[in-house]
Amino acid sequence: MADIYLYKNKMWKMKYKFTYTGEAQPFHLNAGKYLCICKGAKGGCRDGSMRTLGGVSYGILNLQSGLDAYAFVGGDGTDATVSAPGVGGWNGGGTGTWDNTDDEAAGGGGGATDVRLFGGKWDGFQSLKSRIMVAAGGAGGMWNYGEPEFKGAGLYSNIYNKVLKYYH
Repeated sequence: MADIYLYKNKMWKMKYKFTYTGEAQPFHLNAGKYLCICKGAKGGCRDGSMRTLGGVSYGILNLQSGLDAYAFVGGDGTDATVSAPGVGGWNGGGTGTWDNTDDEAAGGGGGATDVRLFGGKWDGFQSLKSRIMVAAGGAGGMWNYGEPEFKGAGLYSNIYNKVLKYYH
């Protein structure tokens, strides 16, 4: 998820709301003050019960002139099945693992969500180095020899839920 708010008349107003599509999403911002919020995609797990949340990043853009940019919203990692690891989500999520000796496998990692100055393929060199904001995807979880599911290490901040309250 990526949201962009415009600051106008001492209030933040929603300008764009981007969700996962599996491709770059172009947008234009005129001169002004904007709040950008990115949230990385969820990681998969063994059975869908404990998905790991992606990271959250946010920042203020003060633009003196217009800007063309692209939102790359990460895809969720898929859950593992018996003897088959989960697939990583679009925009850099890693594939889960399996040791090929038993039926425990790990879910795929969630894809990153970012804002870039260049579009193109998600893994294109020019596009990747033009990122101005990135939120990592959540890690894939796994089954650990009869123990409860191991939850990957995605980042989540309660600041995300309160950010609009503080930036006014």
